[in-house]
Amino acid sequence: MNTSDIELGRMVRELQEAGHGDAGRLAHVSDAIERGRAIYRSDRRYVELKFAELGKGARRQGPGARGGQGGARGGVEPPGRDARERYLYLFDRTRSLS
Repeated sequence: MNTSDIELGRMVRELQEAGHGDAGRLAHVSDAIERGRAIYRSDRRYVELKFAELGKGARRQGPGARGGQGGARGGVEPPGRDARERYLYLFDRTRSLS
């Protein structure tokens, strides 16, 4: 297991504890890491994207956050954007993590 797999495993555990993301997919990634199997790029990107969402949601809940704002997704993406633009925005944000 290399360092990036260790970090990915930490991210998966945090996502699982928070109940954020597809439980089956996160369990599959966690199992692959534990068994030393290769992690697909798409799974790696998925975990990074969900972790970025989780982090943004947590920051909005912190001190000084205004209640009731951010919608059902907890303010993950900028308001007023369609689904494609939100995806591209989040994808670009997670690319900077790697």
